[in-house]
Amino acid sequence: MAVTGTGHPLKESATIFLKFVEDNLEHVTLRAYGSAINPFVEHCKKPTLESVIEDDVLAFARWLKKGDVEHRRKPLELRTVFNRVCSLKTFFRYFKVPWPVEDIHMPTYTERVPTAYDPDQVRQLAKFATLDEAEWVAYMDHSGDDFESTAVKTVGFRCCFRLGRR
Repeated sequence: MAVTGTGHPLKESATIFLKFVEDNLEHVTLRAYGSAINPFVEHCKKPTLESVIEDDVLAFARWLKKGDVEHRRKPLELRTVFNRVCSLKTFFRYFKVPWPVEDIHMPTYTERVPTAYDPDQVRQLAKFATLDEAEWVAYMDHSGDDFESTAVKTVGFRCCFRLGRR
């Protein structure tokens, strides 16, 4: 890629970065970066990485959060918006271009605090669990492992999903 007198061309830089990710990282990583960078390149009308300013990135974040009826794109959760903007930051760093967004202006999100099922709820869910799921929960329950609540929640979600509940 030829760096022009004004900087790294946005579309060409995106292609190069995503090719690097494809060649060197996992396919899920490529999908994550691609889902951030490709829409940004389409949304941002700046010609180079160096010409992108904070307002461009924040306008993109607002666009992701709001959704786009015209292009049939649903609004995204705040955590997803945050992740996509962080992917853009990595994209800029790859080309050693200063990140235009001040930390104080970065999109934010609130971590969800998971709630555990009580023993009665676990017994109710176990009635609908497959044999493998029930054995897994029993193992996690007796192993004292830190993953116990995750196991119960995963099986609980699967059981509720099969029952048509969410």
